[in-house]
Amino acid sequence: MRYLLKGSLTIAICLSLCCTSSKRSTFESPGRSSVTPEFKDNGKTIDSLKTIYGFESVEYENWEEDDKTDSSFTVCFINSKKLPQKDINETVNEFKAIASSIHRSVLYQDRYKSYYIIFVAREKRGLLLSTDSHTAGMDVSVREL
Repeated sequence: MRYLLKGSLTIAICLSLCCTSSKRSTFESPGRSSVTPEFKDNGKTIDSLKTIYGFESVEYENWEEDDKTDSSFTVCFINSKKLPQKDINETVNEFKAIASSIHRSVLYQDRYKSYYIIFVAREKRGLLLSTDSHTAGMDVSVREL
C-alpha cells in the first residue's frame, strides 16, 4: 500500500514536471534545444535501456545550465513499447534497477539525491501539438539503490 501511495504521488508530481516544464530539455527528441547530461559511458546505458524498453526518445528534466546542481535527476522515456511489470513488488524492483543503472552511468553522481524515472505516452495532435500521459513512474532515492 505504501508503494502504491508513493507511486501515485510520484506520478502526479512527475507528470507536472515532465509534461509542462518550460525548462525541459531532451537527448534524442528533435526540434527542441537541449543540454545533454554528462555520462561516464557516453550514453551507452541509455542506449541499452532504449533497446530493452523500446522507447522513441528520452527527455531529461532539470538540465538547463542553471539547474545542474538540482538534487533530483528526472528521466522520461517517451512512447516505450514495454512498461514495468504489473506486480507492485516487481515494478518497484524494476524502477530501482533502472535508477541504479542510470546512477552508475552519470558522471557527477554526488549531485543527485534521487532519480525520477517516468514512462510517458506522447500522442501527436496536429503539426505542433501533442498530448503527454503518464503510464508509469517512480522516484527512487539514492539510499534505496
